[in-house]
This record gives sequence, C-alpha cells and structure tokens, in this order.
Amino acid sequence: MIFMTALDKISIAFTLWLARFSPILSKVVVDGAYLRAAIGTIAAAPSIAAIALAASSVSAGGAHILTPAWPVLLAIVIIGVFDAFAGFLGTAVYVIGSLVAHLATGHSIGAGDTRLLLGVIVVGFGPALLANQFRSFRRVPQNDGNYGWERVVDLFVIPFFGGWTAASMIGTLPALAGLTLAVANHVSDFSLAVAASLAIRVVLEELTARWVPNRLDRLHPTEVPGTYPGHKYVALVLRTVIFIYVTAALLGNEWQVWVGSILFALPTVLGWFKEKLPNVPVIWRILPTGLPGLALVLFIAQATSNIVGGWFAGSPQSALYSFAILPIPLLALSILGMLGREGEPDEVRLVKRPAFKWVYRIGGVVMLVVTMKLAGVI
Repeated sequence: MIFMTALDKISIAFTLWLARFSPILSKVVVDGAYLRAAIGTIAAAPSIAAIALAASSVSAGGAHILTPAWPVLLAIVIIGVFDAFAGFLGTAVYVIGSLVAHLATGHSIGAGDTRLLLGVIVVGFGPALLANQFRSFRRVPQNDGNYGWERVVDLFVIPFFGGWTAASMIGTLPALAGLTLAVANHVSDFSLAVAASLAIRVVLEELTARWVPNRLDRLHPTEVPGTYPGHKYVALVLRTVIFIYVTAALLGNEWQVWVGSILFALPTVLGWFKEKLPNVPVIWRILPTGLPGLALVLFIAQATSNIVGGWFAGSPQSALYSFAILPIPLLALSILGMLGREGEPDEVRLVKRPAFKWVYRIGGVVMLVVTMKLAGVI
C-alpha cells in the first residue's frame, strides 16, 4: 500500500546520507522509524504539528529572545519524545524564526540569545536520544521470563532517565539566557510529562517490534555508512567549543572552565586508542554498567564536589574549581572502563547468570531507588 510506504525510501535514504556527515542527525531522523513502520505516512503528523506550534510562537517583541510559552514548548518536547526528528524540526523552526524576527526589528543577537536558542533546540530532541542511548527503546522480542522482566525495567528506568535529563535541560535555560524565564517554574511539569511519554513510547516500540518486525528492520537500518575520515576530530572540537561556550554562561569565561571542558573531552580521545590498551577481565567483572554505573558516576561527582567545596569553603571560585577537578576521577573511571572492555570469551556477568536471577532483579530495584536519590529525584 502506497499509503504505508510513501515515506519509506525518503526516510531510509536521508538516514543513510546523513550518517556520512553526522551520526547524531542520522539517529535523530531514524528515531521515528517505529511510527513510520506502524502507521505509514500518518507518521508525518508529529513533524507538521511541531512545526505549526513553533511557527505560531515566533515573536519579535522585546530586546531579548525568549523561549516559546511553556505549554507550547512542553507540547513540542513531548512530540520530540515520540519522534526526535519532529522535535528537532519544531525547535529548529522556532530558532530560525526567532533570529529572523529579532534581526528584522533592528535588535542585535547577544551571547545570551544564542545560548538560549542552543538550549531550546537540544530540548526538542535531547531527552529521547539520551534516554535511548542509556537504555534502548527497542529490543528483539523474545518469549522468556528474562525478556519480560527487562521490558518492565525499561518502563521505569527509561522514564526516570529521560525525565531527569529533561528537567536538567529546562532548569538551565534561564542561566543560559541570563534572564528570568517563566519556563523554569515548570521544571517538574516537563519532567513528569517526558517520563510519562517515554513509558508510553516503550510500549509502542514493543508493540511495533512484534506487529511489523520486518518493516521496522527495514526502516531502522542497523548498519549505516561510516563518516568521512576527519569527522571524529571535527565533532570533538565542535562539541568542546559549544560546551565551553555554554558553560561560560553558567560559571563565567574562566580558565577553570576551559580546563574542565578539555578534561571532560579527554575520555573521547583516549577511546580512539582503547584497543591498543590491555584488556583486564577482572576489571570488567567488577566495574558496574548501566544503572549501577550511573549511580557510581553520580556518587563520585557528589563526593568530589563535597571535597572540593570543603577545600575552597567560602571562596567565590569554589564552583569553578569544582568544575575543573570533577573530571579527574571521572577520567580515571573511564580509563578503568577501557581496560575492562570485556570478559573471557562467552563469559556472562555474575549477576546475569541464572543462579543469581533474583539477586539481579531485587538489586536492580534497589539501584533504581539509590540512583534516583543520588540524582535528587526523590
């Protein structure tokens, strides 16, 4: 049926073409493959809705660019949870429209304006992409008890992670703009709405994978072309520059911001050479991953911040030194992960062996509560 397949060739070709230049944009485009697999051309509706909402919110009033009204931004963010490309299109239209309207009225574009717009566009697709990166929405359906348990866990872990990241993104928008923004009064609304939407999306992904698995496999290619040779260098430099630019709005353009940002980028550079490092299976066995790994990172971050805060108690530069020193223990953790890349051939982690099934399940619930506590969610 042409109704179901009209967008297929376009979406696949666009996904493969973008993969040569930007893996992130390629992932954004393919994110809504499950919708196209299930409902065909109707899957274009979220993109149309996001664009219409964004276009209706563009305004040239005031000396500074602001976010859309919070209900409109929330609607675009929710659309972006179900289809990251639709969210990206919506926020991109708002960003371009705001810049044009602002310049047309004779206003200049300040650093706060550009930082805010960067934050807005990331909010449109960031929660879905980050949540999917942390724990995949899509799994190969299996009819066993372990698979069912993992999908139940997905219904809690993915919404938690997505809601938490969405709250963090919305909460930083006023600092990026250097202004008081009404949207910051609704952080919990964004967090809860994103979490609920992600739970629904997990269910929809599961139903689609069981209902039309062949269409989903075709529309969501597992292998895409590699990027051009210098992409990783360009991407790293661009990501670091943007990170410094945004962080400077929060902490100031100080040397500690530059040092901390470079240290945060260093694990990526070391990762290019990890295969040349020795592999130590013992480290692989004891180093936590997934939710326990996130809990460990949060614990190390909090402990480091408390220690540095004690060293520089009362100093106005305490936050700056904390930012510069925080990446050091996280860098050490990254190096350990590179050294503990894998276990022995066909080795399974201890907690995932059949004899430890209930330890894994009960421990997973405990770790979710602990991680939510460390993240400040509860």
